[in-house]
Amino acid sequence: MRSPGQEKKAIHRLNRQIYQALGEAGIEIPYPRREISVRGEAEDAPAEEFPPRQPEVLDVDGGPDGE
Repeated sequence: MRSPGQEKKAIHRLNRQIYQALGEAGIEIPYPRREISVRGEAEDAPAEEFPPRQPEVLDVDGGPDGE
């Protein structure tokens, strides 16, 4: 190769040919996947599993529940 640009183009062409040959043979390259689980309230969850949170009550002096 004469330059890094030519090398990158050659690698790209080779990768494309490999990908096309695999596709013609019926072979698929899977993409990586990630599952994300979110803990918290869910619309379809039973109410007893996720009871609503009660807000903390502050009195006028600023202490919780009149302390």
